[in-house]
Amino acid sequence: MALRWVAAGMIEASKGFRRLKAHKQLSVLRAALQARHNRMTINSVAHVTRAA
Repeated sequence: MALRWVAAGMIEASKGFRRLKAHKQLSVLRAALQARHNRMTINSVAHVTRAA
């Protein structure tokens, strides 16, 4: 869901800005979002496994 929010924010920002000022930091943001997604996925799988 966080990735969707970031994507929606970027689409909205693209309408009003010519370029993103922090464009060099997008790779850091992407890596952080991917790491969070991986943690959440692992935690969800572990929770389901314990419940079974």
